[in-house]
Amino acid sequence: MPKAFQKASIAGKRQIKKDIDLSAIFLVSRQKILKTIRDSSRKRIQPSLQKHYPLPFNPEESMKSAVSRSHRWKRPFSDNHTLARIGENAIDEVKDVSDAIEDHSSRRIQILYYILAAYHNEKCVVYQGHTNDQYGYSTDIRFSSAHSSVLANLDDNFVHTLMTTILQEGFTKKAQRKLKALGVPDEVLSEVKKHFVLECDIHSLALSLFPDGIPTLISTNTHFYRVMNSTVELPNAVNKYDDVIESFFREYAVDLINQTAQGKLKPFEALGIFVEELKDFFQKSEYAAQAELEHLQRIFQLETQIHALEHGLREGGREEKEWLKEFLEALSQLGNCYKEMETSRVVTGLPPIKGRVLPYENIIQVIEKQTRNGSIIRVLKNKIDSDKMVAEMRVEILKMPVWAARPIEDDVENLRNLLEIIRHQNSGCQLPRYEYLSGKKTEEGDCVGMDVDELFEQKLQLITRE
Repeated sequence: MPKAFQKASIAGKRQIKKDIDLSAIFLVSRQKILKTIRDSSRKRIQPSLQKHYPLPFNPEESMKSAVSRSHRWKRPFSDNHTLARIGENAIDEVKDVSDAIEDHSSRRIQILYYILAAYHNEKCVVYQGHTNDQYGYSTDIRFSSAHSSVLANLDDNFVHTLMTTILQEGFTKKAQRKLKALGVPDEVLSEVKKHFVLECDIHSLALSLFPDGIPTLISTNTHFYRVMNSTVELPNAVNKYDDVIESFFREYAVDLINQTAQGKLKPFEALGIFVEELKDFFQKSEYAAQAELEHLQRIFQLETQIHALEHGLREGGREEKEWLKEFLEALSQLGNCYKEMETSRVVTGLPPIKGRVLPYENIIQVIEKQTRNGSIIRVLKNKIDSDKMVAEMRVEILKMPVWAARPIEDDVENLRNLLEIIRHQNSGCQLPRYEYLSGKKTEEGDCVGMDVDELFEQKLQLITRE
């Protein structure tokens, strides 16, 4: 794969206007596109799918048949259809995998484009399927098999829409070529055409062409399906962060695919929107991870301070009102730090920091009992019986084992690793030039975009059964 392909900048989108036929791109207002996508995301496709899909297929039963990662049909890396292993010595040592992460992120973009190209203008309804297959598995407990594609499997009512078109227009040349790509044998197609009448119903027509079951557009026996389910062997933390990406962007990607299937977006335009949103997500995630690093440092300082104050309460010798004010202020700041960390994790999907809980829950309950409002800040502003409160706190603290601030080195290292993962994912998330996705070489050796007929041939290659 050309290096320029992997590192192509989003500026390539502007360049294609000079180099290829503008008919290949649906140029509309980006603001209008984003509004259309976001509005469509509020409407759930699946509940209304059944009425648009009268063929013998039950989406609810399909949902119930979901399988977990542990039950996926896993093949060894030797069966993979893309490069998977990061190195033959992966078990012996953890190598520098930054290039592999960037390549993994780049594939996410490329594969989505070809999904969009396959469904473009097919007028069908598409929704997320279950990840049942996995090409590749890791033999090292420090590594996982990470799916590069944000969507490994899709369900649709493509056959229903194709049957509807045939009943309206007959067996056109394009319809016949699509049927052959879906695996309909020539003799079966000839037999059906011989007895075909426009008055026949969709069910009968579909079952006569597909007696073994109604397929989806990208079925399990296509090469492209196996590419969608190919994996890259990467550190476990990368695969965990992929889960975060998928939780935020799978439904969004399905919405873009449906907009493309209805002809409202061209594949490359939809891809540009996806890349733009994903890069914005990576930037926000990086900012949140950096902020969390700062919060960790501050939390450690506050926990150390609270530990010293607790020791002072146990030993005595300090003026009680002064001690109480300092203790409550430290607890308040610690609570705020935890709240800010929780907020950033909700917004960006960062994994929680395990093992850190706000200390002195019993002490806080004493404060709430005395103040009746649970606000530490209000305690500092109101007149209270500090002697009585300190006495109750001392009783509660003496019941507790001696508490000390937990070292933060492991948490800091994990966050720094996550920051590197986010940065490499962002670096690999680039919009390639259109010609590298749907292009051809001229006699002069230049790469130019495909025309409409060539794009149809590319679509057939993606959906053809093997």
